[in-house]
Amino acid sequence: MTNLSNAAKSSWLVLDGQTPGSASITNAASEVLPRNPQRRGLILTNRSATEIFIAIGETAQASKGIVLGLNGSLVMNADFLSTEAISIVTASGASTVTYQEFH
Repeated sequence: MTNLSNAAKSSWLVLDGQTPGSASITNAASEVLPRNPQRRGLILTNRSATEIFIAIGETAQASKGIVLGLNGSLVMNADFLSTEAISIVTASGASTVTYQEFH
């Protein structure tokens, strides 16, 4: 087992998680997560074979923005983070996403 110095430990970012959630996504855009100035991290995963399209800070549109296929994940951390609302839509059909937000 490796012991870390106090200097290394003090540089860690400790995050508290909110209760994990899930949402059903259809071809009508929905705001899955509202704007959250306290957000410091997010993991969002598409659990269905239907592709989803994600927009940050605006309403999602089919075939535009960040696309996730089956088991595709969006990870936000210190390198890529937005506190804006997260909107998701499918081009057709339905999908389920699961997520965990950290603050």
